[in-house]
Amino acid sequence: MEMMAKAKVVRKRIVLGQISDYAGSSRKYGTAYAAARDIADEVICTGDNAHRSRAGQADRVSGRFVELRTPKEVSDHIKRTAVPGELILLKNSGNLHLERIALAWTHDVRCWIPVCGKKETCQGCGLYEVPFEEHGSFLAKRRFERRRRRFGWLLGGLSLTRRS
Repeated sequence: MEMMAKAKVVRKRIVLGQISDYAGSSRKYGTAYAAARDIADEVICTGDNAHRSRAGQADRVSGRFVELRTPKEVSDHIKRTAVPGELILLKNSGNLHLERIALAWTHDVRCWIPVCGKKETCQGCGLYEVPFEEHGSFLAKRRFERRRRRFGWLLGGLSLTRRS
């Protein structure tokens, strides 16, 4: 956060998601909010523990603190309120996949489930442009197509298409 504090930009925003650095303590969210507040013009807390920030009413009313439940809500808020030249820091332990907020600026992110259970990043998974409910069928179809391309020659070049 030191680099963020030193940055000379139009506006600074920090998005705080799940914090796993201090397991078992809910005070960590208040501490993280206080540190972020000292640096940023706006602090956005998201996820199941967003309410633990201990942000004051004045910060809530002024818009200095924003509590949003899901990464999709955060992404929509940031896109709606973005200004050229601002700096945004996304801090998360990984389970909320806040990287989708950045990906949404250059990709059509359609997988917005708050917690998918995958340990890898969204870039590693590669399915962020596919709605979460369709991941299973999408992967099955992709596997089938790979097998068809790989083994189609075994059948004399015949196409291995599914019959309905």
